[in-house]
Amino acid sequence: MGSYTTRKINKSYGTDIEIDKVRLHLNGDIELKSVLIKDHFEVSMISVSKLNTSILNFVKIIDNQFVFGDIELDSLFFHIKTYKGEIDSNLDIFVNKFDKQKPRGNDNLFLLSSSSLVIKNSIFRVTDENKDSPIILDFKKLNISATDFLISGANVDTN
Repeated sequence: MGSYTTRKINKSYGTDIEIDKVRLHLNGDIELKSVLIKDHFEVSMISVSKLNTSILNFVKIIDNQFVFGDIELDSLFFHIKTYKGEIDSNLDIFVNKFDKQKPRGNDNLFLLSSSSLVIKNSIFRVTDENKDSPIILDFKKLNISATDFLISGANVDTN
């Protein structure tokens, strides 16, 4: 099921996403194992050992709006990188792939939201190869508990 879903997404949007296993529960919860998202240079941008969540509104997925309940991530690796000579980060480029498929107003950009976000045993890195010191942020052994998580276009907000 994971392979089927990611093939459809990758073909539709020109992305490079892999999901090893998907487990659906009768209550609407979903568990993904071994998720990998590569950037436009085919380098790992996001990987996660295990992701648990519930999808609250399947209809909005058609409009690039991923509305989730609680999200739990274990062993997340998230690297936002701006490559030498580029202006946009790999995250900007990834999100734009979804937005370009359905051009519309700014109020309908790619949206991912969660009421609660828990991240355990993770790494978050931001680098920009155009800077003298490319490493901007490098968090290791990261644990986060956040509420009202929102990605709207390339903007990320949370409490």
